[in-house]
Amino acid sequence: MSNEFNIFKLADEHSKKFLSSGFIYIPDLLKSTNEQGVLYVEIDPYKIALTQLFVDGYIKEITPNCGKFHLTGEGRAFILRGGYAKKFEDEEEYKKISSEKVKIDLLNAKRIYKNYWLTKLVAWVGAISGILALALTLLKLLGIKLN
Repeated sequence: MSNEFNIFKLADEHSKKFLSSGFIYIPDLLKSTNEQGVLYVEIDPYKIALTQLFVDGYIKEITPNCGKFHLTGEGRAFILRGGYAKKFEDEEEYKKISSEKVKIDLLNAKRIYKNYWLTKLVAWVGAISGILALALTLLKLLGIKLN
């Protein structure tokens, strides 16, 4: 996660350049060179960070295959809200709230399980008394007296 966060941190830093210039040029992501018969692939974190912005839809290519990108409306709002750093903060807060909710739900489930027999007993008593009241009312309407 630390490497991912560094990439997103770079994306936050470099995406702010879009706010001032309006567009940015991004050459190919991978550079491969052949030295002594071995193929090497260099991965530039800057390009990966900007590619992440592209994948998430925050930047858009001006014309296909030209390497020039501009900031989308959603990207502008995302950067002004704090970018990936704010997104990760919000996700951490959501995880914290979710774990607290799960703990509370577990406590409530235990409490309900402990009190379930009492609830069931009250329901049965209510059902039986309702049936008896109905029977007595029907008997009364039919004119049958009980001694």
